[in-house]
Amino acid sequence: MASIAAQTILPYEVILVEDASPDDGKTLDTLHNLANGYGDVFAVALIPLTQNGGPASARNRGWAAASQPFIAFLDADDAWHPKKIEMQYGWMEKHPEYGLTGHAYSVRRSGDNNWPSLGFEMVARPVSKNGSLFFNPYSTISVMLKRDLPFRFKEGKRYAEDYLLWLQIIQSGEPAAYLDVPLASTYKEDYGSAGLSARLWEMEVGVLETYWQLHRDGAIGLLMVCSLSIYSIAKYMRRVALVLHRRIIAFYA
Repeated sequence: MASIAAQTILPYEVILVEDASPDDGKTLDTLHNLANGYGDVFAVALIPLTQNGGPASARNRGWAAASQPFIAFLDADDAWHPKKIEMQYGWMEKHPEYGLTGHAYSVRRSGDNNWPSLGFEMVARPVSKNGSLFFNPYSTISVMLKRDLPFRFKEGKRYAEDYLLWLQIIQSGEPAAYLDVPLASTYKEDYGSAGLSARLWEMEVGVLETYWQLHRDGAIGLLMVCSLSIYSIAKYMRRVALVLHRRIIAFYA
């Protein structure tokens, strides 16, 4: 929340969604305190869910409550660069044909709150349909999109639900771009660490399900989905090898 309040251009509204955390209301109390503490900075709405539905359901509830033309996402263990909204929203305003953008981000250790200087020109690159199939162009923390896009996160999907949404938008023909500037940070490793990213196989199944969902939707053919599945499994095996190598080194260090 602090990184939102530090933006050079403040958002009109911030929507907090509490996904029925099983902690006897501690998370909900924390969000109430945040809403009260930042209520004089921007409009804050708190949506407490009665049943845990995972990130897809929580984000959809926040999306449905949003009133502004653009939406961005921020999880509890992530942070935005102070110029994120200024630069990303500014670019999308100047290029209204684009409905989806994302940008670079960094991985940090807890307690590291220093942001790099952005004294260079931002480069924007279009994201292609085929390229997005072989490499996820966006982390959720980096995404800004138009609120009125006719797509949502798939309810009940807990792994690669964000990747599925980006692909559905891009494969529909909606122009998308990647902004080559680090406007966010996460405090967890991409894979092999705590949380959802530690569950490598579950994440891989989520990616495979994503490809087959696109096939069922008619967005990609059978040959493509089979090729993507083989390619994705090869990447998964490489990740497993890297994690095992990392743990072996840590054990003998």
